[in-house]
Amino acid sequence: MKRPLSLLIMITVLLSLSCLKREESESPTIIHGKVIEVSVPASDPLVELTGDKKALVYLPPGYDSTDTNTLYPVIYMLHG
Repeated sequence: MKRPLSLLIMITVLLSLSCLKREESESPTIIHGKVIEVSVPASDPLVELTGDKKALVYLPPGYDSTDTNTLYPVIYMLHG
């Protein structure tokens, strides 16, 4: 009979400790890039287009267009 009582006390203590309010940790800071709109010239001369096509481009944080040594991955999203 002593063993189940010890187990019950231990479970009660663990549940009580888990319910205590703990100091909340700070969430990590997320650095966002920027989105720019660019104009892309029409490449198909057979299709009559009125002007250039517009596209949105996401630039990651710290992107520098003059830095030719850093490579970035590219994802193309083509909508029909």
